[in-house]
Amino acid sequence: MNVCVDLSATPFYLNRSGAEPGRPFPWIVSDFGLIDAIESGLVKIPQLPVQDTTGAEIPAYFNVWKWIVEKKLTAGEKGGKRGQVKPEAVLKWAQQPIAQLAGLWSETFQQWASDTVAGRRPPLPPVFIVVCRDTRLARVVYEWITGTGDGAAPPLEEWRHRGGKEYTVRIDSRVVEDLSQGVAKTDESRRLRFVLETVGKLEWPGGNPPDEYAELVDRLNRKADEVGGVKIEAAVPPGRDVRCIVSVAMLTEGWDATTVTHIVGLRPFESQLLCEQVVGRALRRSQYHDLTAEEVAKVYGVPFELIPLKATPGMATPPPKVWHVRALSPERDAFEIRFPRVEGYTHRITSEI
Repeated sequence: MNVCVDLSATPFYLNRSGAEPGRPFPWIVSDFGLIDAIESGLVKIPQLPVQDTTGAEIPAYFNVWKWIVEKKLTAGEKGGKRGQVKPEAVLKWAQQPIAQLAGLWSETFQQWASDTVAGRRPPLPPVFIVVCRDTRLARVVYEWITGTGDGAAPPLEEWRHRGGKEYTVRIDSRVVEDLSQGVAKTDESRRLRFVLETVGKLEWPGGNPPDEYAELVDRLNRKADEVGGVKIEAAVPPGRDVRCIVSVAMLTEGWDATTVTHIVGLRPFESQLLCEQVVGRALRRSQYHDLTAEEVAKVYGVPFELIPLKATPGMATPPPKVWHVRALSPERDAFEIRFPRVEGYTHRITSEI
């Protein structure tokens, strides 16, 4: 074998791999990692909580699940030995961080709307994601957000369904059964797949909907005529107007929406790989023609420690362990590649008229 190309997004050993966690694979010669992508402006800048009103060393919202389960729930609410945490109890404490981040989302929503009027941005909304531990929690969170449950008032009116438009969607293994209401499960699962594929898409690629979706819409509209439901326009991408997504481990990888701006994690995160995958759903830029334009993603509850953007007040933070990747020397010194570290951009007029 002369060449081995490893396209892994995380080319390092993980926990329980038998090797030291975080150590790069021995065959890696050069790695352009997430930190490099952030520094070069190729992705959004993730913003994690740095402090809260309690003055705690680690902010509560840095790891929302741990804060709720370890410090807020009673033994009965934790589910005892079975560990079946009561979703209503989790939601009671999760409402505060979700509502707080929802307020920041609302500011982004208004700014994007103003930019759309000014012609600086296409008419697409920012997307808020809540990642839940299980389907039980996802259901109560979805019902609270959309105002379809019996509990507290929803955090934002902008996330409630109005005028036949679906502004919030729930994606998990049971959503098909819960939402079908007489529609074949295969049709509902296909519809949700098209919804996810078109989140942040203003129009269909090529201008026309896929034949599979057009046929699906035809079947769903016939059903809507029978029961007096709302009909669907096949020409409009079904995920175009989605503003909030409640998911259960369904959006960790392979999803390329560019309009995600806020994420709340309501689940335990056992590895930094999972944290990176979840945070990565919000890091795709909405545009790439001007990399000097800063874009950020605000994240609560996803304890991604590989990103050095979480301050620890009151004490010095030890520098992270650095792994240097080098080619064999001295016989391969001639093949050394040096990448410049970009510290800024400047514009200079080279000629005058």
